[in-house]
Amino acid sequence: EILWKLLKLLNQGKDIALLSEVHSLFPKVTRILEEVFGLVTAVPPAVGGLIDFVTKEAKAFGPDLELELVRLVIDVLSPTKQGWAKITDYMNWMIMFEDVRPVIDGILTFASQELAQGKAGALDAKVAPDAKQEHTGGALATKLVAIQARWEKLLFVYTFLRDVSLPIRVEPVATLKTLAPILDSDKA
Repeated sequence: EILWKLLKLLNQGKDIALLSEVHSLFPKVTRILEEVFGLVTAVPPAVGGLIDFVTKEAKAFGPDLELELVRLVIDVLSPTKQGWAKITDYMNWMIMFEDVRPVIDGILTFASQELAQGKAGALDAKVAPDAKQEHTGGALATKLVAIQARWEKLLFVYTFLRDVSLPIRVEPVATLKTLAPILDSDKA
C-alpha cells in the first residue's frame, strides 16, 4: 500500500494502469521508500503514524513528504512522551535515536540540497491535484528550518543523556526538569 501511494503521488495523483508505468516510476520512488522503511525500522513506535500519513494524508512527493515523515518521527521521539521512570529507561530511546540519526540526517541533507538547487519550485508539478496545501519553495524552506531546529534539540537531548545523565546517574525527573526550557520551546 505504501509503494502504491508513493507511485501515485509521483504520478501526480493519476491512476497507474500499466506495468510499464510502474516500471518507469519505481526507480524514482526507491529512495523515499528506503527512507520510510529506515524510519519504521529504527523507530518502531512511529510505524502506525508513518504508514497512516503516507497512505492516507500525503499529498505531495519529494522533500515536503520527507519532511513530514521526519516531523512525525521527531514527535514520537519527544522526550516528554517517553515515560522515563528510571535511568535504564533512557537506553531504548537512545538506541532508537542512534539508529534513526543517519536516516534523518540524510533526509534533511537531501531536502536542503533540493531547496538550494531551486528544485523545490519544480515540486509543485508533483503535487496531487486534490492537494490543498501550499508546496512552494518558501513554505518548504520554512518547514525545513523548523524541523532542523527540532532535530538539533533532540541531538542535544541525546548528547545530554549520553554525557551527563547516564554517567552521573541523573534520574529522569531531574533530567526532564533540566531540559524543560529546551523541550518547551519545541513548537514546530
